[in-house]
Amino acid sequence: MDLRIVKTRRAIQSAFIELRKTTPLEKIKVRDLCKIALINKSTFYNHYDDVFALSEEMENELLTRCMNDFEYKDCLLTDPMKFLKNVPVVLEKQEPVLSILFSGRTDVLYKKIQRQLRKSYSSPKMTAEEEVKLTFVIGGTMYAMQELSDEGNYTKEEISAYTAKVIESLMAH
Repeated sequence: MDLRIVKTRRAIQSAFIELRKTTPLEKIKVRDLCKIALINKSTFYNHYDDVFALSEEMENELLTRCMNDFEYKDCLLTDPMKFLKNVPVVLEKQEPVLSILFSGRTDVLYKKIQRQLRKSYSSPKMTAEEEVKLTFVIGGTMYAMQELSDEGNYTKEEISAYTAKVIESLMAH
């Protein structure tokens, strides 16, 4: 890719992160972003359709990096405890940017993680039953962990252990 394009996109993304630290996604204006990035609006629109497309691209790239860095991503169904113990390790590496991009939008984060995991585990050879089981395990795990964590009655370790047992039980049947 042309170095000028790389530098411009990097400037746009850096400006976006700066704005997202203090501004909800819906309130970010292209003109404000361009002012910080030191570009004009037409340059922005040469690269992105709008701030939502920019955000979408940055979120997806970040989650793809997380998945690529996650050495235990293939263990969810075979060794769920190993998988669940290591999820926070991967997310903590990207924590500052994750928390900025998904500020006020954790529901979007969870949906995107679920999609990434389903994409990673799905195969064209899966039966409808296997597809439902996979969706149930991934969605149910994410939901249960989020809800139990929000309630605060269990430690993260306890939640991971209980969730791993449920996944193992489901996969055994």
